[in-house]
Amino acid sequence: MLITTAIDAQNVAIGLHSSSLVYLPFDLRGSQTLDSSRVMIKYNAAYPRNDVKKGKSVAEDVMILMVGKRISKFYSYGLDCMDRRKSYGVKIDVDRRQDYVPYQIYTNILNEHVDVVNRSPFYDMDKAYSYKDSTAINWNITAVTDSVMGYLCQKATCSAYGRDWEVWFTSDIPIRLGPWRLNGLPGLILKARSGNYSFVAKELRSIKEPIYKPNWQYQSISRDAWLKLEKSWHDSPYFYFTEGGKYRIFNVFTRTDYSEDWKIPYDPIETE
Repeated sequence: MLITTAIDAQNVAIGLHSSSLVYLPFDLRGSQTLDSSRVMIKYNAAYPRNDVKKGKSVAEDVMILMVGKRISKFYSYGLDCMDRRKSYGVKIDVDRRQDYVPYQIYTNILNEHVDVVNRSPFYDMDKAYSYKDSTAINWNITAVTDSVMGYLCQKATCSAYGRDWEVWFTSDIPIRLGPWRLNGLPGLILKARSGNYSFVAKELRSIKEPIYKPNWQYQSISRDAWLKLEKSWHDSPYFYFTEGGKYRIFNVFTRTDYSEDWKIPYDPIETE
């Protein structure tokens, strides 16, 4: 969470509960419909978080994979609920957190490329960075089997985007997709793990709903440029959070100010 307290007309103090980038709800009005879903898969996701009180910990989110005929979309259920509540005033029972997963992955199933959308953190409202990339991954399929959600699954491994991944896919569901950017196996990926990151499917059902893309302020960027920008936010968060020193940033528990050499631990899901 984050607390903002006005001290006077020229000075604002911002108290942080989490030593992580803060993501706020965006506006969904005017969204563009890309496709209609056929299948929806829910995953429990775990990822690293840095809490100013507890130190390093693991955060959890529920991620949704909507699969259409041409397009699939992977996104945070919690953050989408907050977006909907802000945009349409609907009452949705969801924790008002600011550390939900901030990216959305749009996969063009026919052309085999992805559009990765990362919303801008903090108060840069309705601005997002977008880059396109190939979906190609070199998989090593093993003979090891396991059961996930009652489906017989096969283990596969890969080195992709700077991480070594271990996944479990089922040929019983002939959908060549999975959580995040993991895809290309002869069946749906139901479980994936790499270090502090994991995805485990918990629900699968047929559903017909629009797959939409929000009408945000998108800045096209190369993948390399995005990775450098994301790293800079972690290496120099003081200048980003304070807009060059306009605000005071402090730890709400110790009441001590963050200094210009403050850094946020950097352990992204995609490193190269």
